[in-house]
Amino acid sequence: MNYPISTIDEQFEGLHRHTLFTLLDMGNAYLQIPLTEKAKQKTAFITPDTTGHFNRMIFGLWNAPYEFSRLISIVLGPLGRHSALVSG
Repeated sequence: MNYPISTIDEQFEGLHRHTLFTLLDMGNAYLQIPLTEKAKQKTAFITPDTTGHFNRMIFGLWNAPYEFSRLISIVLGPLGRHSALVSG
């Protein structure tokens, strides 16, 4: 399945087709998504005192927007046709 990220212009063009709108505060939404063991290795970092890795998705990972869009689609899927506008 494809999860394209639409432009803001495309989002605004589609607003007239909808009658129900909601606002979700998802400021830390990426941090709610656990990483696989393989993905954790790709977030490794080194400081002067220690080494580590992230256990949760962080903003800035290459596929994070795709994965986030996919999960939103799964969560909102039972609601039928929907459109999600993700704003920073």
